[in-house]
Amino acid sequence: GIDIANTLKYFNQLLLGVLRDIKSSPVKMLRQCDLDEARLALLPSLDYHGLHKAITNLLDLLHLVVFGKHALGTAVLQLLSTLIIFLDRDTVDTLPFLVASMIANTPETVHPFLLKTLCFYVLPASVGASPKSSADENYSQASVPAVIMLMLQYTENSAYHCQLVECLMSVKCNVIQDLICVIAHGTPGSRIPAANLLFHYWPNLNPKLYDRKGMPIKLCGWKALPCQVDDCESQINKQMATLCLDHVVALGACPESAPPLYMCLKCKENLEKNHSSVELEDILKPMTNVSTSCENKNCRSTEKNAIATCFSMECCVYNNNRPVRYCAQCNTIRHSQRRGTGDHRVHNSLGSVWEQPPQMLSFLIECIVSLLNEASPTVDKSKSRDSDRVNRTPIFEETEQCSSSSLEDGRVLSRYGVWLVVGLCTPTENTPVHVLGRLLSAICHWFTVTHYMPDDQQGVTIERLKSEYLQDWLTDIRKGHLDVFVDCLLPHPPEYCRVGGHWESLSTKTDHVTEGFRRLFCLVPYDVINEAVWDRVMPHWLEAIRRDVTEEDLNTMKVTLSKLLDPDMSPLGLDGPRLYKFLDIRFMTTSTHVQEQNLEWLQMLSAMNINVPIYVLLHMFENGVNSFLAAENNLEPPSVYDGDGDSTDEHTQPLEPVPAGGASSSSSEFSDDERDDAHGDDDATAPHSDPERVLTCYVLMLDVACKQMEVQDIIKHQGISSGVSTAIWKMLNSMLQTSCLVSHVCTDECNMCYLINTFFQLCTEVLVHLCPKIPIVNFRVADIIKGNMDAENEKSKAEVSEVLAEEAACKTPPTTPAAATATLTAAEAMAAAASTAAAAAAAISTNAAGVALATGPDGAAIVMPQIVTATVATVGELDIAPHMPQEE
Repeated sequence: GIDIANTLKYFNQLLLGVLRDIKSSPVKMLRQCDLDEARLALLPSLDYHGLHKAITNLLDLLHLVVFGKHALGTAVLQLLSTLIIFLDRDTVDTLPFLVASMIANTPETVHPFLLKTLCFYVLPASVGASPKSSADENYSQASVPAVIMLMLQYTENSAYHCQLVECLMSVKCNVIQDLICVIAHGTPGSRIPAANLLFHYWPNLNPKLYDRKGMPIKLCGWKALPCQVDDCESQINKQMATLCLDHVVALGACPESAPPLYMCLKCKENLEKNHSSVELEDILKPMTNVSTSCENKNCRSTEKNAIATCFSMECCVYNNNRPVRYCAQCNTIRHSQRRGTGDHRVHNSLGSVWEQPPQMLSFLIECIVSLLNEASPTVDKSKSRDSDRVNRTPIFEETEQCSSSSLEDGRVLSRYGVWLVVGLCTPTENTPVHVLGRLLSAICHWFTVTHYMPDDQQGVTIERLKSEYLQDWLTDIRKGHLDVFVDCLLPHPPEYCRVGGHWESLSTKTDHVTEGFRRLFCLVPYDVINEAVWDRVMPHWLEAIRRDVTEEDLNTMKVTLSKLLDPDMSPLGLDGPRLYKFLDIRFMTTSTHVQEQNLEWLQMLSAMNINVPIYVLLHMFENGVNSFLAAENNLEPPSVYDGDGDSTDEHTQPLEPVPAGGASSSSSEFSDDERDDAHGDDDATAPHSDPERVLTCYVLMLDVACKQMEVQDIIKHQGISSGVSTAIWKMLNSMLQTSCLVSHVCTDECNMCYLINTFFQLCTEVLVHLCPKIPIVNFRVADIIKGNMDAENEKSKAEVSEVLAEEAACKTPPTTPAAATATLTAAEAMAAAASTAAAAAAAISTNAAGVALATGPDGAAIVMPQIVTATVATVGELDIAPHMPQEE
């Protein structure tokens, strides 16, 4: 390495000797692109391009050098500082990236000299050169984001970072776009320093400045370099303050360094005495602090918040040669067209994201997403559950571990993304859907990873961001862009909404559903999920859970579903009917396919022992049965009403089954598999009167009802007059009126017979659960009252007594007076009880405890003995006999 360094020093001295013989000022001409041809004409004809190519090849092998790296790196930088004067413009434009790439293979002792070469020799001559009148952005300007990324990646010294950014701000405009590009697409090690630099030099991007307190990383300002003159006489202030572009004077004062010459104020005075005709230029001093208020001493504005920074010497001379911060009014006055200051290097703050050019818009969106993702732990989530047998070497384990300190720093730094969202991304009517959806998904992911925070200053800061900033922003999105808001919360959202978390790793379908539903759950406590959003997203989630989550993994979602679907303790703040409205409306005027899908969801919830209020459940089933009956009778189905009794317009169109992919009707971008799944059911529009599907729905209804009565501990044998029993009797009576329960033609394997058999077995289970456990027994009533007795041919009490007396006299032998008296008394009692059908129906009732009672002649309640058959009232109410299928 030392031998190569000595050779490079020889070429450097050779070039400096050639430069001394040039009479004109090639250094000054180097900073003007229009004078490139004149500059190259002054130089002798040597192979400068070949020397540059040799240095480039040498840098590719720099990592192989073991000894003398410091000397070699310093010699290469010195030679490039001199060689830049002799190169053509296209080659000069490549030098910023070439010099910056050296930082990866040079020791830290070379970094100060590398920054000096880059900031004082290369960047002013390439990026800062005045372009041609018709020239577009050149290669050097396009390579600025790469230069920044390299410097931020390979050095942690914040002073170097500030020096580089201030140098770039003094030679070009729109540096903020370069920093945002690094944050959006840079390496993980460069994003965090770039974010700190962005909010350090543009503090008004933070909506509230007090939130800057407690940031984990502080920036240290850089100090001006010392004077380059060898025999500098200054003892106190030796910092460089001016530069000389005359190569003859520069080489005379510092023979070993390439021009231009940077000197202090004392050396400047001495030089002006000896060379009065030499042109000297003042250079900017470092920014000691970035003021948030206007630094114009004559500012008369009432709004003194600084929004722009000027790096031109005409303005900085009033601020002790330091960059000056202006408010909006002072910036407009100082940089108006009539003042002729249009060429000033002014760095303004950003406006609305939607007003930016397409490239800047893309950088900003990706920048925000990148900052919000800093809150996620950097752990490899692509490994399967049984992959611990692979990659057991320590090197892989170390790369997969995430330290708690880096995670905490990332969570705190992620608030930069929140500030940009709230300050710059206020949605409008013309906001592109794909851009807004990507932002919204990143915010939802940030809510998920910051859901469980420690109860310390960091946790309080994060929660304040949610409540003070993002809650209102999300509410505005929901009100103005409901379709986009819903799409981002679906289990299978459009492609532009798949941001962060499980979407950026190789995960199973189960992991996608569980992580996505957790994302929805984390938004609930902040009142951004209202009833309209809930009704639209829950059908898709239940279908995704039913299809994609295995039975083993259902237990992991049971706790979350139980919390959300609990009418009493749900964080949504909805009562039972409103909480399950998304299911209720799908039982009204819908096809068998829709109802069968709903019942499968309810069956899944019941299997997880999730409580669905029994009255809400029976109301759903009643609406479903009525819709089937209305379709069979060609009647107009009932209208869908909301909770307030007003007809809703949201579901005026017939509802269809939720597709397998979980896609919303408003979504337009899906993968090929999901698009095929979404159109997989071709018979989704089948008629309502499919007998097998109707019976299937009835069987599922009864199955869910039986399971929910078990889950909710409904009192057994409570009788037929309680609230639950009455609703179930009414539902069963409506089901028995369906025409599909009549006789049919059987095949070899008759599905109808199986469904009818299952239906009546479930009916029996429901009846056994609700009917009184101890039946009423009255043999006299069972023998006397005939099956052909009806309400139209009722007999009076006296006629019944005579018939009973005659039959007793003909069929029985003579009895004793006591026996005759007992028989007459029983006959009179039965005749009195059966005088009319209404009296017979009213004679049997149940109390609240489920005990059967009979009403005597005086109206008093009498406890009846056991009875082995159904009472007349029960048979008449159920009306089962006319609908029983005939035996073959």
